[in-house]
Amino acid sequence: MKNYTEADKRKAYVKYVIHYLNENLHILTICGFDSVASLKRSEVNFRYFTNKKVIEATGKSLITLSPEKNIYKALNLRGTPSHDTLQDIQTIFQIPFSFREFCIKLGNSNSEFTKFLKDEQINTVPVAQEAKDFEDKNTTELKRKKRWRRRKRIAITMLAILSFLSVIIFYLFKYFPSKIEITPEIQTGKKDSITSPFQKQNNLSEVKNRIPVDGNSKILITSSEKDLSTYVNFSEMVDVSVIVVDTAGNIETSLSGDIANVYAKSGKSTGIGLLKNRFAKRPEFNDLFEGNSTVIEKLKLNMHTNYLVIGKINYNHFTRPEPDSINVTFACNALIKISIINVAKKYVTQSFTVDSDGPWGNIFSPSGAKQAALKSLLDKYTKEHSFLF
Repeated sequence: MKNYTEADKRKAYVKYVIHYLNENLHILTICGFDSVASLKRSEVNFRYFTNKKVIEATGKSLITLSPEKNIYKALNLRGTPSHDTLQDIQTIFQIPFSFREFCIKLGNSNSEFTKFLKDEQINTVPVAQEAKDFEDKNTTELKRKKRWRRRKRIAITMLAILSFLSVIIFYLFKYFPSKIEITPEIQTGKKDSITSPFQKQNNLSEVKNRIPVDGNSKILITSSEKDLSTYVNFSEMVDVSVIVVDTAGNIETSLSGDIANVYAKSGKSTGIGLLKNRFAKRPEFNDLFEGNSTVIEKLKLNMHTNYLVIGKINYNHFTRPEPDSINVTFACNALIKISIINVAKKYVTQSFTVDSDGPWGNIFSPSGAKQAALKSLLDKYTKEHSFLF
């Protein structure tokens, strides 16, 4: 038999392993691979087999520090694998013969094993074809990802443009009509002339719906701005009404209900959803949070609740790596600012901040981390702020 080097024998053992796996595909199909070719395409594919719990179940352990990388290179015949890598390969794939036993069979000129020492003439074409197929598939996948990223950038750009335009339109309709001026001649009936930033209008019905702030001012306010009760949903009289919004001004219905339950446990009648969502996006909402008595009166809150609890919640999501693991943990901090308003007296009786004492993590999803943070925040809220005054 031709004298073969140690490196030749190690590579021959790898070819034997590939042959064995092709003959025993059930080893691979349990984790979703239908061939050795599909397994060795990516280093990540070996993580199932090198999982610590899976290895411990066999009663053995791995030797190399980067088993996925070493095994990936070995099965793709890139370089000469070390003895430790070959031993790890035998462990994770449960190969019946170790490298040492394989060498003994080579020494005995066992034809079943010496065939793996030959010059790969039989395997050259399939391997080359497999490499070409993989390259073609990789190129196609790369092109697909580029197209997807390009479309994503276009979509994001369009959304940004639409958002910008919507903000401009919103402010145009919100602020420009309020600057419509009416001349003294209109009030005395001598001359019809209304001047706006857009055009001159002669609609007296609109003028009648506007009430001057004072006798000399030309800046008018509409009846809807004077009476904000249209932003209040009808509800029966309760002791405590709760509304919590996020940083975008959207009402957090579930969290509002959880805080309302804190007061309900002490015997108070509670409610949520008193204010409409669009009011939470108006400047007057911040004034209400600060206890502005004028806004409290315009909303006519005394017809619906004795106390109004307003919360502004802020979530801070991030990820952090797990020690000694390839996984990451999703983490979340939650902080809420609370303002409790005595509706009858029209001022803030309590103002405080509660945080989740985090960060709180969840290995599965950001929503799980958020729920953990909210649970901690609500527990703290119940212990420290379940009273109204």
